[in-house]
Amino acid sequence: MRAEIRWAGLDVESYVPLVAERFMVGRSYLSESSNDPRVVDLAQAMGTSFDDMDFAQMNQIVDVAVQQGRWVIFVGHEIGQRGFQVTDTHALEELCHYLKDPANEIWLGTVEEIGSYVRQHQRLQ
Repeated sequence: MRAEIRWAGLDVESYVPLVAERFMVGRSYLSESSNDPRVVDLAQAMGTSFDDMDFAQMNQIVDVAVQQGRWVIFVGHEIGQRGFQVTDTHALEELCHYLKDPANEIWLGTVEEIGSYVRQHQRLQ
């Protein structure tokens, strides 16, 4: 009797429906993009790591997202001296000052605040 060959992916089940039932926003990690608020699946929002980055690297991600009208969810592990899975305290402070400066016209909010806004506006489309 030969064993049946199963192709990768055919038996995959997802936790995403459970996230959608239980949470306002679920996010991934190590995504290569920011979120387009017009089409983002809030149960699978993309999260961008900012561990081991300096301010210039963080700022570039923000500036590209702003130019594209997108939403960045930064994800980090520890906060302290820059290193593997550590977000640099000084870089994070610079980023916060940049984001909070009214001249930059950037909405800085929690995932819940922005997720609620996105959900409301997706329903209106």
